[in-house]
Amino acid sequence: MKTKLTILLVLCVSMTSQAAVAVFSPDGKFVTLLPLAKTTADLWKVDLKTKGIENIQLGLPKDLNVTSLALGAEGETIVLAGEAIYAHDAKGTKKLCDSIGVKDAHDLTISPPKATNGMADWIIISGIDKEYPDRHIFYGRKPGGKSFSPVFGRRIDQAGKGAFTTDGQFFFQADNTIWEGSFSCIADEGPILNSVGIAPLAYCDSSISNTGRYSVSNTIAVAGNYVYTALSGRHGDDILLRMTMPAKAPDNNGTDSGEALEAHYKMQAKVLSSVKVLERDTHILVLAAIVVKGEERVFYLVRPHYDRVRMMLWTSSTEEGEIIGEYKEEEEETKPTK
Repeated sequence: MKTKLTILLVLCVSMTSQAAVAVFSPDGKFVTLLPLAKTTADLWKVDLKTKGIENIQLGLPKDLNVTSLALGAEGETIVLAGEAIYAHDAKGTKKLCDSIGVKDAHDLTISPPKATNGMADWIIISGIDKEYPDRHIFYGRKPGGKSFSPVFGRRIDQAGKGAFTTDGQFFFQADNTIWEGSFSCIADEGPILNSVGIAPLAYCDSSISNTGRYSVSNTIAVAGNYVYTALSGRHGDDILLRMTMPAKAPDNNGTDSGEALEAHYKMQAKVLSSVKVLERDTHILVLAAIVVKGEERVFYLVRPHYDRVRMMLWTSSTEEGEIIGEYKEEEEETKPTK
């Protein structure tokens, strides 16, 4: 069931970290995201040209809330709701698998069909490590699999939001650093994440002026040759930034020599020197990015005031953010038009 909405400028909003999820349509004209307003809809589909919003009903049980979504290989929307994962397209909604066994499951993403090493079309989610409850790790489920397996990855204590390139490179946030890696799967051993930190982005100082600090938000998107993320500021605005991916995947087999360590630092220095600040605003959450006919498009949220939130679209053609819609807390629900 789908219902058309006119563009709404003032609605009741709940901007939580779990709600900070969105995906572009393959043509870059629409963004699907979790509703920012009090509504009976499960998802919003936003027309970026007209700024109109379409309500999408998934037909799930009323006690299930969608907490994360991703784009499937055929353009379908994949959602995490409760302890299960569902696929939605024009024909309706069907259950793909359970996520039972993954505690605090969040941050759903799908590996691309072109991914190598037997990892095409895997579903990846984050959750609490069963053996070490203070850690968050990745879990993976292969196509047709009945359950999720923990992904082996050393020295990653807090696995955050991740995003795949079309050829299977995986970029994610952990421990105030952007990491690059790839998944592989060995028979009888489950999925493995081979990764290395490419961009330590956190900033802090101890000066008497107390200019504050910046930490990496749990938000990331990739498109073209770029990685997009945000820094969360204290005593200042958040920062939306972009960096260039390494020309080739960095060697993640360790640095057992001085030459290898030096090469790693040179790679990090090159990535960090490519960082470009795109926008400064309050409480930025990067949700999705795409490149269409050479134009970069980044969809993100900002909170200009404690009771308001804006949907924004940054494009490389204008090099500035455009307001797609602004929403206010504690307003009565706006009814959809017929």
